[in-house]
Amino acid sequence: MGIHCYTEKPLTWSVREAQLLTAAYAKNPKVVTQMGNQGHAGMGWRRAYEYIKAGALGEIKEFHSWTNRPVWPQGGKRPAYTSPVPETLDWDAWIGPAPMRPYAGPKKGSKRGRGPYHPFNWRGVVDFGCGALGDMACHITDGIYAIMEPGYAATAEPIIITDPVEEQWPRGMVVKCTYRAKGSWPAFTTYWYEGKDKNGRPYMPEIPEELKAEGRKLPTNGNLIIGTKGKMMSSGAYWGSPALIPYSRNREFGAPDQLLERSPGHHAEFFMACRGEKPREYSKSNFSYSGPMTASMQLINLCARAGKKLELNEVGKIVNDPKVRKGWGPLRMNI
Repeated sequence: MGIHCYTEKPLTWSVREAQLLTAAYAKNPKVVTQMGNQGHAGMGWRRAYEYIKAGALGEIKEFHSWTNRPVWPQGGKRPAYTSPVPETLDWDAWIGPAPMRPYAGPKKGSKRGRGPYHPFNWRGVVDFGCGALGDMACHITDGIYAIMEPGYAATAEPIIITDPVEEQWPRGMVVKCTYRAKGSWPAFTTYWYEGKDKNGRPYMPEIPEELKAEGRKLPTNGNLIIGTKGKMMSSGAYWGSPALIPYSRNREFGAPDQLLERSPGHHAEFFMACRGEKPREYSKSNFSYSGPMTASMQLINLCARAGKKLELNEVGKIVNDPKVRKGWGPLRMNI
């Protein structure tokens, strides 16, 4: 329809939707877009990029990314009870294209009046949300895609899944992805950790020896980058304060040169591009960037649903599963 579009995360529910949205952006050169992963406008990943380009880590080998989510129900079954639909809720419209089911509302004493679906808890339900990964990976793994620009993963493999993916996403999982070498960047591996095991212990990477020696622990959300010559950690969901570890290396190495332009702000980028003050690509998390990134993220959920390792070619097609069939083609609206 030619309307500028700011879309919250997760940008899409599936890999295919992300691919279609990316293609639509390419076909509409006057439309400005932005995904709501506000950390992309921050300095964190830019600083990490500058450290890497300065040679502080050597050749990048691994990224470890983790989150303390979900903080909503996951790993459960469909509710066994039903409730009257509130007058304020259009349940048919809320269901949208997902399979219809009876409404189940909040139980007495539920946290903040949240039911199994509405409000908020839909995140953990497979038909509506994308779990912890959909809620947080667009923030936490953003720096990986911004720095490495890797294209599609070569493989995505579930290492740990606490529950079968049925009505809800699992309580916790660890997934490994491998990426091909591209341009000046080498091939590398990523690990995604979310949720907790059946004993309530959070899934996280091993604490590096460099942190143990300083008596430090990993933050509840963050990234660990491992190279041939050093390691770096960013704390929080938005690549905050990336620093070499141990901290003494920061003093030894010094501050890297600034290589990347800083952002005036995530919303400011979008509005400046909408008004024509800047090119449309000035809105940095536009769909040509956030679309492929979202497709790569949703691939992790897809391998969790399949319960096995998936292999992909360079254009993002699964090549090791004969059950994958041709889709219905592009979605069309006749209005």
